Amino acid sequence: MPNTQKQTISAREAARRMGCSDDIIRAGLISKQFPFGQALRLESGRYRYFIPLEAFERWMYDPSGKSQKL
Repeated sequence: MPNTQKQTISAREAARRMGCSDDIIRAGLISKQFPFGQALRLESGRYRYFIPLEAFERWMYDPSGKSQKL
């Protein structure tokens, strides 16, 4: 049976959960300040943002990453 749970979230949803603007999330992903997702630049010059739900939730729980095992 396929997993129907959403695996990624939008920049807008991440911003809502963090209490900041979409632009903060997008800028943070482009500059690699946020480790929970990626910004992919398309040939058109626009960006596509990928935020895995699990990585985002893990980072929200522990932004320092100290509780994660290597």
